[in-house]
Amino acid sequence: MLNRAHETGGNAKALNVFWRKLWKLDIPAKVKVFGWRLNHGILPVLCNLRKRGIDIQDCFLRSRQEGQSVMHVIKRCSEADEIWRMVQCGDEWICNELDSETGWLSKVAELVDKNSLELGIMTSWMIWHNRNIEIKTRETRKAEDMVAFIRRYLEEYKDAQTHPSSNLKQVKHSWTTPENGFVNANFDGTLRTEEGICGIGVVIQDATGKVRGACMTIMRNAGDLTIA
Repeated sequence: MLNRAHETGGNAKALNVFWRKLWKLDIPAKVKVFGWRLNHGILPVLCNLRKRGIDIQDCFLRSRQEGQSVMHVIKRCSEADEIWRMVQCGDEWICNELDSETGWLSKVAELVDKNSLELGIMTSWMIWHNRNIEIKTRETRKAEDMVAFIRRYLEEYKDAQTHPSSNLKQVKHSWTTPENGFVNANFDGTLRTEEGICGIGVVIQDATGKVRGACMTIMRNAGDLTIA
């Protein structure tokens, strides 16, 4: 009984160290929250959903073994395994000895440095995020494209933290009335980089400010903001 209490206390102490380390990482907040859920083993994979009495139809799975466990989705399936071997963030991430449905990240965190931990959690998040997109759209992305995206996303995020946009000069634009017989076409776009989806909207107004037309469209596989 005393040994078990000592072990529980040791695990709690190790987890507290991991949580403090996690929240200090230079990665987006949503990825930190994902890391917290991953380490607790509470991602909505098939086995966890069935524990809660939720049955999932085969059409929502990529394969018959899809989603059987957290480790299967994040590490053991062929798609995830290929990404881990390409991203090269350390042998600790691909070895099977540390695999566990709960506490996997905290175990790896004890063995790797800050840069490896950031890259590993970003990789885990991207594998999970891409898995969800694939289930929804049935669109697949190449492993090399995902690895390039992970590294670019992490680099751009860190650069933004070092050089925040608040230091940039703000330029204000206002709508101007066109000449009689002409119209103004005002447009804007936004890009969800994780999904490669771009949304574009256009509003056409005449010289009196009356809206003469409007439209919007969604583009998939958008690579950067210049397309948006």
